[in-house]
Amino acid sequence: MASPTVSFSNITIASQSTPKTVTTSGTAILGDIAYAVAYIQNDANPVTSVTCDGVTGDFKTRITGSGIYAFWGAFTGSTANPTFTFNFGGSVSTVLFVSVISGCGNRAAPFDHNAAFPTITTGNNASYTTSNPDDLLVWDGVNQAASAPTAPTGWTTVQSNNYFNIASQTFAVLSQSATVSGLAPVGTGTIDRVLVDAFTGNAPFTARRRARPPPPRGGLGVGSGIPFRPAAFRGGTAPFPTPAGTIRGAPIGFQPAPLAGLPALAMFDAASKVWVRQVAETTNAILEGKLNATLEVTLTASVASTTVVDVRISAYSVLLFTPLTANAATELASGALYVSVRKKGEATIVHTNNAQTDREFNMLIIG
Repeated sequence: MASPTVSFSNITIASQSTPKTVTTSGTAILGDIAYAVAYIQNDANPVTSVTCDGVTGDFKTRITGSGIYAFWGAFTGSTANPTFTFNFGGSVSTVLFVSVISGCGNRAAPFDHNAAFPTITTGNNASYTTSNPDDLLVWDGVNQAASAPTAPTGWTTVQSNNYFNIASQTFAVLSQSATVSGLAPVGTGTIDRVLVDAFTGNAPFTARRRARPPPPRGGLGVGSGIPFRPAAFRGGTAPFPTPAGTIRGAPIGFQPAPLAGLPALAMFDAASKVWVRQVAETTNAILEGKLNATLEVTLTASVASTTVVDVRISAYSVLLFTPLTANAATELASGALYVSVRKKGEATIVHTNNAQTDREFNMLIIG
């Protein structure tokens, strides 16, 4: 994996009621992320919504506070020179930054899942720790001074603009190939507020293939006498070919709950700091909605059904679909898409028989 990058961006200043458009020059593709940050003088009127060509519906709110408004959305297909539109609750003096981020591991959850992100602080008074490698860290400093803030040393300034003494914004990034701890970016100049965020090139909580660990002597724990047979950690893929029209999810041997490392072999292993931290991070991620229960599905063209193979599917699973492209949305709205078969490790989706190759969905597997 590699850290994401800013594919292209723009920044503008405005004294505006509503709406305000910001143009860009470049082509966004499926999987790219649109990221927009507005800084409003004195937080006079809020940003009520942000939209963009190629992104379905309004952007999701990433964080707001102290006059900073950050939003994001995922592109559903190739879009040339996308235009961003900001709507406000009233007249504002503002600096608007927009960007297209490429290379995120999961367009449905493109951010580092550490609780430190995103955050808005006063000046340079915070440090940050990442949970994922291959992150693109974001530093966005704002003020109401005569010149815009200067990014921290080592960071790359993407855009910077100053609206007289009314509002200024500087957007900078830093790529990381490994996790970092206690990172404390310090910008210079007048800095009223700082937004810090992190995009990740790693798909969060992706199930990992496990090799069969050797059985320990003495069983599960010292003196327990219980043999250790980690059947849930069989290595290898399913011993049968994938027929046409079949989507294969997590192969046999994938661990449903994505704890890094092998399972604890004894009580003192389970009580180690590393194991407890991994359990805590996974629990916190579950509370944030990251369940490792999704799968990207593309309906097979020129046939009337698609078979999905995934060990998380059972005869009692509930399968929910979120369209990721315009053609997928049309398919879902037509009422022709439904699940005709559910059984252990497999489901069959019935749909319209046409030649479209981009009917892409996120499928949620529950139960």
